[in-house]
Amino acid sequence: MLKLFARLAFKNLWRHTRRSLLTVASICCGCAVIIWMQAIIHGRNENMINVITSTYTGHVQIYHPDYLKTKLTSKFITQDQFAKDIAPLLGNTTWTTRQHLPSLISSGEDSVPIQLEGIDPEREAQITNLRDKKIKGEFLNAQESCQNKEVFIGQGLAEVLNVDVGDKLVLLTNASDGTLGNDLFRVQGIFASGSPDFDKGMAFTPIKCTQELALIGGPHEVVLKPSGEGDADSMSAALIPQLPNYKVSTWREAIPSVDTMIRYNDAMLKMITFILFTVITMGLINTILMNLFERTKEFGVILSIGMTPRELQLLIFLECFFLGVLGIFIGTMMGALAIYYHQWTGFDMSPFFGTRTGSEGFTFDMVIRPIFIFGPYLKIIALELCFLIVAGLYPAWKVSKLNPIEVLRS
Repeated sequence: MLKLFARLAFKNLWRHTRRSLLTVASICCGCAVIIWMQAIIHGRNENMINVITSTYTGHVQIYHPDYLKTKLTSKFITQDQFAKDIAPLLGNTTWTTRQHLPSLISSGEDSVPIQLEGIDPEREAQITNLRDKKIKGEFLNAQESCQNKEVFIGQGLAEVLNVDVGDKLVLLTNASDGTLGNDLFRVQGIFASGSPDFDKGMAFTPIKCTQELALIGGPHEVVLKPSGEGDADSMSAALIPQLPNYKVSTWREAIPSVDTMIRYNDAMLKMITFILFTVITMGLINTILMNLFERTKEFGVILSIGMTPRELQLLIFLECFFLGVLGIFIGTMMGALAIYYHQWTGFDMSPFFGTRTGSEGFTFDMVIRPIFIFGPYLKIIALELCFLIVAGLYPAWKVSKLNPIEVLRS
């Protein structure tokens, strides 16, 4: 019986071909736009996350429990604590250690306050793309001890200090015992991250050098990068109960403004989806009601010869359902083609946001490659089907209330 009603409902759609095609077109265009927008926004979000994590922040960070509150040089993780508590949990995870020293850097003529970062050059290159940002000289060399006092500085800082590769700089910082640590370093290389603030305010040196300069016996921060399909949130959630005596955070806590921007993007997509689907639903209801008005006498006849109101409801509902499924199918194909095209060419957002956008000193790409994710796509399709089902309920209910005798008389 259901098969018979389905065939009849499908045939009824093409009795008014132009009207049906216009309805399908509105559904498929709305579906295609939402699928494409979802991929563009997800691509934008992933680009923002990639920029902040690959430039410096990293995905997951582990700190001494008091470091973030005080930012004191003395609040570091000792080597024994690292070996006992943290190292056994790392497994095959990509990680590195860092030391953070608020410092003063001087070229003799000028002095500038900076953040001096002690890093493991080899491990840092697996977490961030700092080494790839080099424009002059060389990246830092891994050292067992601080034999060569090398510093890697930003282009903006080099311009302020008027120095180049090979020039000497004096670094001064507060040591962990309260004394003043200072030493002479040579500029090993110059980088350009694309962020003027970052380039002027950061300098990097091997972690062995910061240990000697500030008398630090361990890292202030352990930075982790998820492997495979893992993400920062799941890794952080797994580590927090295993490291109750440490502070575990993600890039979301490190750069909250970027997390806010991503949540705003997702919220805007949900709002646009709801508005667009509501407009499509209203248009579909209008189309179905016009169709029913023209077929009122026909409904009176089929009700008078034995079709029940419930069966007539099913027939109208199936007509609406087929319109929706056809529109969703074509819309998915259109959306997939648009996504594929922009994955190849990129989608330039500069006409909408200007030539540069950023946050916390980070500059984000303006040409976005959309990223299609199957889970959100299914949610979009399910939501659109729910809207279309709702669109079919009212016309079906209205038809079921027809009185065959009154219809035939009129």
